[in-house]
Amino acid sequence: MCPTEDPTGSDRPSGGPGRLSEAIRTSGLVDPGDSGVILLSGGPDSAGLTAGLVAVLGPQGLVAVHLNYGLRSDSARDQAICERLCAGLGLELVIERPPERDGNLQDWARRARYAAAERIRAERGADWIAVGHTGSDLAETLIYRLASSPGVRPLLAMRARSGRVIRPLLALSRDETRRAAGAAGLEFADDLSNDDPAYARARIRNEVLPVLTGINRGARANMGATQAELFEDSRLLEELATRLLDDALAEPAADAGSAGRGVASPAVPAGGLEDADPALGRRAIRILAERTLGRPVPVSRELAERIVRLARASEGGQVDLGGGAVALIEAGRISVCAAAPAGSSTEPAGAISIEVPGEAEWQGWTVRADQVEPPLDPTGSDREPGAPERALVDRGALGESIRIRGWRRGDRIQPLGMEGSKSLQDVFTDRSIPRTDRRSLPVVLAGEEVVWVAGVALSHRFRIRPDSVAGVRITAARPEGR
Repeated sequence: MCPTEDPTGSDRPSGGPGRLSEAIRTSGLVDPGDSGVILLSGGPDSAGLTAGLVAVLGPQGLVAVHLNYGLRSDSARDQAICERLCAGLGLELVIERPPERDGNLQDWARRARYAAAERIRAERGADWIAVGHTGSDLAETLIYRLASSPGVRPLLAMRARSGRVIRPLLALSRDETRRAAGAAGLEFADDLSNDDPAYARARIRNEVLPVLTGINRGARANMGATQAELFEDSRLLEELATRLLDDALAEPAADAGSAGRGVASPAVPAGGLEDADPALGRRAIRILAERTLGRPVPVSRELAERIVRLARASEGGQVDLGGGAVALIEAGRISVCAAAPAGSSTEPAGAISIEVPGEAEWQGWTVRADQVEPPLDPTGSDREPGAPERALVDRGALGESIRIRGWRRGDRIQPLGMEGSKSLQDVFTDRSIPRTDRRSLPVVLAGEEVVWVAGVALSHRFRIRPDSVAGVRITAARPEGR
């Protein structure tokens, strides 16, 4: 711990607040007249940040916020250090007590301090929230993300500016910041939990980063420079991927099976994404998902490859994007919805029975069975343009009643005019029925035998024959607009 001195005095030691204020000015993150909230823990980094910002902007318009979590025996000491520091700087200090702990300790603490800072910033109309992250914090974060999260996007964390949050000390290492704070006579205290090997970041700080620095003293700076290039590359790729997606969305086409979903995106022709470079196609799929869901959606190389592969197959399919979101691939088009689409469960909708003649409601469909007397037209279509789905079947083969339920895997039918049976799944594929619609179609049965799937296929065994003495017309209609 260092004794308190006036960090803004003219006799400050070389390398003290001057080094801190220089880093803040050259960061380009603050301008004269700015107002801001400073997150102050009492450690050397936040103490150096606070003194440096006061040196650059003056104390007016700035407020420091300290969260006393009350978790350690030295919490009162940290608060007292912050109080003395701010008193010496002529800076307002707000002490906050966080809400009751919820979940992971470090995540809870992080959420609590940013929530408090943002509330105070909004109340006062301040321009930004400043935090004391250094280049060493950035290097540790990059190493952690490399080990824990695949892809480039996780490596773009801890930006110099992220929304309202600014990090003016990223050009300095932790050691440089500590030396500058000490040279300025700032009082600070170390949080011993930062060295607790129970935390991954502590192991990276004390074990991994020293090894890398031993290999090359410029390791930390090299990681920062690499991330800066990643920012530039990612920004360009995002622009190109956005253009690719918007061009694909501009292609005229009907929506592919979006009825019954929750929040659903437009359906994007997969052809344009298939032909694009994988880096652009993957980002275009992610942008589509994030526009639809309004939240970050990680789309890995593996997920993007699966989506494109399914788009090439006539069957299509769906890919879980996590968080209740799915990518739907139907008829060569890709869309995203916020929840599993209606009828996508593995269990079919419950069965109902209808006496002939009779009528019943099933999953939004009105299904009727009416007896038809001769003459009967054996060539009647099971679907007429502009009319409800309908089928004319032999009364003798049908019996006195029918059952209606949803499609079950394993269901088979002998389509009209064909020899041998086929699975309904194959029939759906042959007739380009979107996967999202399959379980919502009424399947009509006599006993356990499939007679008809509304608007899709009629069983050859139940057809009208020249010797049929009576028929049953089955119609299935949905309210207009469904």
